[in-house]
Amino acid sequence: MNEITTNLFNGPLIESLVWALLHSLWQIPVIAGLAVAVMTLNRRLSFADRYYVLITALAAVPIIFTITVQRLIATSVQHPLLVTWHFNSGSTGSAPADLSSSISPNWQVLILLAWLTGILIISLRVTHGLYQIHTLKTRHSSPVCGFQQTKFAALCRQMKIKATPILLQTERISAPAVLGFLRPMVLVPAGFFACLPPEHIESILLHELAHLKRRDYLINLFQHIIEIVFFYHPCIWWLSSLLRIE
Repeated sequence: MNEITTNLFNGPLIESLVWALLHSLWQIPVIAGLAVAVMTLNRRLSFADRYYVLITALAAVPIIFTITVQRLIATSVQHPLLVTWHFNSGSTGSAPADLSSSISPNWQVLILLAWLTGILIISLRVTHGLYQIHTLKTRHSSPVCGFQQTKFAALCRQMKIKATPILLQTERISAPAVLGFLRPMVLVPAGFFACLPPEHIESILLHELAHLKRRDYLINLFQHIIEIVFFYHPCIWWLSSLLRIE
């Protein structure tokens, strides 16, 4: 069994992946720090500019991670003795005989399985959230009809949104929201159109349609993917929370 584990986890790809995960522990804080520095030094940045700074920071994480993996693979193939890490505190400092001894298979197994387990757990949580959205849409909401739907379609044309999204109402929420990824919908509380003046309703719907026009639902999907893959780093959750605020 130990021989099988060694064969599975001592290849250049696996070891480079483990090393990239370890490097991300310092790379992600650097990226987050640069993003915060840009926003702090430029206090006149608009909300939109801050939004794009945070998106850029999150997008940089998988890019840097991928580059790190590729460079480590190239290094391990060309100079296998350069990618080393001694877990043995009594090491004399001499280089290991081959790449497989740089990180013991047991450590590789623990790091990789912990990462994959975390990905599975966070993925299940996201899947549960998507199921709740589907349930809210199909079982606990109803379409808005009549004049309100006509007005909503006119606002979509005003915002130059080609495909009019679904407009639903439900008792399960207290404020309007845009939900979904593939077919986003605008959800409003039950009685929304009866409780507010027409100008307020129009302003709120325009705000929600602005999220659709900016394709924030795709950014939200991207955030979930980043949170799933890099779940272990608090800076990811911090950047993501700042992005949602913006």
